[in-house]
Amino acid sequence: MPRDESTPASHNEITHSTADAVVQAGAHRGSLDDLDSLASAAAAADGVIHLAFKHDFTDYAGAGRSEHAAVRRVLDTIEGSDRPFLLASGMASGAR
Repeated sequence: MPRDESTPASHNEITHSTADAVVQAGAHRGSLDDLDSLASAAAAADGVIHLAFKHDFTDYAGAGRSEHAAVRRVLDTIEGSDRPFLLASGMASGAR
């Protein structure tokens, strides 16, 4: 059933809609746990923009290890090429 345009879309609807549009434009949507898929996509890409992070705050160290492994695999894949790599990151702070 189509959404009534007068009703604001939920965050999930916007997020999934935007992600789908980016994939349709040619981006690879994968998993930080599927290193082979990430390497394959990086090998076929003109460049890589890494935006992923596991937001599992019950195992923050594990999330960091997963991201490190994924970034290392992508960098190993494109090493020696002239293809760019861009990593977006954030920093959590407990300051108030």
